[in-house]
Amino acid sequence: NDSLRGVDFSNVLENPESATYDAVRDGALFNYNMLAYLDSEFILNISRFILEGGNPKELPNKGWRPNMAKRGAIRSVYDGRYKLNRYFSPQEHHTPASIEELFANNDLELFDLHSDPYELNNLTMNRTKNGELLVAMNDKLNGLIETEVGEDSGQMLPGGEDANWTLDPSISKLRM
Repeated sequence: NDSLRGVDFSNVLENPESATYDAVRDGALFNYNMLAYLDSEFILNISRFILEGGNPKELPNKGWRPNMAKRGAIRSVYDGRYKLNRYFSPQEHHTPASIEELFANNDLELFDLHSDPYELNNLTMNRTKNGELLVAMNDKLNGLIETEVGEDSGQMLPGGEDANWTLDPSISKLRM
């Protein structure tokens, strides 16, 4: 099926014992928009309202909305050694192609799980020393998204493509 994205791993099933970590793809891709966790103040308002005896049916009339500018969407890749996590606003789906774009529009984490299995040393804190590794992992992440997902423009979120979930400076003033 040409319209179904993904990777054929039938060759690995023939002899799974001999398969290497990267036999099927360059890394494990994790795509998630954490809308339920995006804005703790929004959840706190709802919780307080209900705990104080408020009627849940009145919630839509309260006018509370999550702050969608917060960076609660994640794109992540693990390649067997390194793990890159890229957090961004769900209103700003984008495919960063440079280190400047990465730092401008994302919160970043990069860990070497061989030497730091508990993820205590964020390698992005030393941009000079780890910049090339960061760019390489980002390229790997972008490649996996392209292969397994296709365009990542927020089309899976409420309102789909018509909701304009992409990073567009010309409409940033309209956002919360």
